[in-house]
This record gives sequence, structure tokens and C-alpha cells, in this order.
Amino acid sequence: MSFHRKVFINCPFDPAYRTLLQPLLFTILYLDFAPLICETESSGNIRVKKIIRLIRASKYSIHDISRNETVVAGDLPRFNMPYEMGLDIGCQTFTGIRKLKGKRCLILERDQYRYQQFISDISGQDIKSHNNDPEILIRKLRDDLVQYVYILNIINLRKPFLEESTENRKNNNQEEFANSILNFR
Repeated sequence: MSFHRKVFINCPFDPAYRTLLQPLLFTILYLDFAPLICETESSGNIRVKKIIRLIRASKYSIHDISRNETVVAGDLPRFNMPYEMGLDIGCQTFTGIRKLKGKRCLILERDQYRYQQFISDISGQDIKSHNNDPEILIRKLRDDLVQYVYILNIINLRKPFLEESTENRKNNNQEEFANSILNFR
């Protein structure tokens, strides 16, 4: 599947999140996208390298940062999801690779403004809240992917027109150049 149809998924893998992960994956597959998830393979592999490979391989990313609190009192919260989201945003910002600069990402959160308590630097981005409700999550994801597909279709519809227009200009310029050479004295 092409770069434009791959979706990097950055979400929790705890059992409680499964009620959101399954509809998320279903929606992605139903809309003919390919989900990319970084699974732990072995402790010998450096996980962040695989995450970066998946981020670079996908035009689209989904970051669900809704699970950042401690499960057990006294534990520290896990910040893998905000970290991976930062890698993805950095990939868009600091790379010299043109196709990566146009990456799209959907940031999901449980409550509308809760992220401001722990990662306020992403204020100003369009964070979507799902309230831990699979139906809301599906709607937010579907709307975002459908908008992306609509944009892709417009680009693809214009492409033949632009290519034809470019080809005509090139042919016209070649004719003009040939005529100017023949008429040069």
C-alpha cells in the first residue's frame, strides 16, 4: 500500500483501551487505509527506531493521548504516547523530505481540554475528544479520514489536468524554440 494510505497508530495497548482500539482499526481498514502499529518484538530491538520507521512510512498518524494517568497510586504516569506524537510532529517540522512535511495527524483525547494539564504546548492544534466512547471515536476518525480522502481525490483529479497543461506548455515551448532557431539569421 502506498505512503498516502498508511496510518501510524500511537495509542495505548492496555486491556481497557481495547474497546476503542478495535473500532479504530476497523474504521481505518473499512476506509481502505493500512494501519501501522509498533509492537514489541524482542528486548534486543530498539523500539524507537521502529517507531520512527513507521512514522516515516505513513502519510497519516493517529495519536491518542488519553491514557497518561497512573493506574496504581504511587506509580509514575506513562508518557509514551505524547513522546511518539512529538517524534511525529518533529518529523514533519525538522525533516528535509518533502513528502514528510505534508504529513497529517489526528490527536485524540478523552476530554476536550484535559491535555492542557500535562502537555499544553500542543494548544492551538485541533485535538478531538472521544469521551472513551467508541461511537464518538469512530465518527471523529471517519470525518478526519474522509476529509483527507476528499483532499486526495481533488489532488488526483487535478493531476491529469496539471500534467496535460505542463505537457502542452513544454510542447509549445519546444515548437517556439525550434521556430526561433530555424528563423535565426
